[in-house]
Amino acid sequence: MIEQLEVNETSKEYKKKLRERVLRLKEERNAYLVAHNYQNVEVQEIADIL
Repeated sequence: MIEQLEVNETSKEYKKKLRERVLRLKEERNAYLVAHNYQNVEVQEIADIL
């Protein structure tokens, strides 16, 4: 089960925890993240394929 993030966290803290969670899940599940160039920079930064 994926843990829940606190809604009342600041945007910066939330984005950091979300990034860490995505990176951890990618590793745990041996997955790739595919992103398009029109997606948010934060998504592009952790994408494996652009």
